[in-house]
Amino acid sequence: MFPILETERLILREITKEDAEGIFACFSNNNLTRYYGQETLQSIEQAEKFVDFFSKNYDEKRGIR
Repeated sequence: MFPILETERLILREITKEDAEGIFACFSNNNLTRYYGQETLQSIEQAEKFVDFFSKNYDEKRGIR
């Protein structure tokens, strides 16, 4: 389980499937992805796979993002 870290201005928590819509809103924007080094998302399903990828990395102790 990913720990929840809180400060006065920030909450760092695990990305979940509920975040897929927001992730899609950001990463379906060509103006953002051209500087991020990633392909632009074309569907909400791709955003859900994005979440799965991060979760798998954390579970396998390979990263938190």
